[in-house]
Order: sequence, then C-alpha cells, then structure tokens
Amino acid sequence: MKYLRFCGVLIVLVAFTILSRMASVQTGGFIALWALGFSSIGNLKILIDLMIACVFAFAWMWHDAQKREATVWPFFLITLGLGSFGPLAYLLLREWRFLREPVPNEEETVN
Repeated sequence: MKYLRFCGVLIVLVAFTILSRMASVQTGGFIALWALGFSSIGNLKILIDLMIACVFAFAWMWHDAQKREATVWPFFLITLGLGSFGPLAYLLLREWRFLREPVPNEEETVN
C-alpha cells in the first residue's frame, strides 16, 4: 500500500509534466502560456480558480510540514512559479520519506 501512493503521485507528476511541456511548446513557451490566462474572461476565471486552489495547497503544505518538521519553502516557490508542480513535488517527497520509514515489527505493535 505504501508503494501504491508513491507510484500514484509519481504517475500524476510525470503525466502532468508531459502535458505541461506539450502545452508550453504549442503556445510558444511558458510566458505565453501564462499570458493566455489573461486573454479572455473565461481564461482569467480558470487562472483565478487555479490560484485559489494553490492557496489551499499552500495552507495544507504548511500545516503538514509543521507536523512533520519538514521544510516547505522550496515547494511554495515552485508553486508560485509553476503551479501544481509544487504540491505534487511536496507529495512525492512526502511519500518517498514515508516509504523509507522502517516498518514496525509485528511483536512491537502487539505490546
């Protein structure tokens, strides 16, 4: 089960990276992709919706990092510049650390 969560986040991150690269190439680059967000009221609505979702992701990452005594600032910066890549990278690292935790011995859990 531990590997399933890690692999799930990794698959989403890889798929989103491919999609982002394709969109960036098709629109003429990362800056042009951002500029499209301001090109119509519909696109602006989607951009603002994503920004609101990123604020919620910031809050969750902050509280989760506090509980785990982890550093969250690099992921905030990634989110500011690259959107969902920040929370996805945070989740991937979080699950990676979870994978590396030792599994408690069956005898230890009974006592």
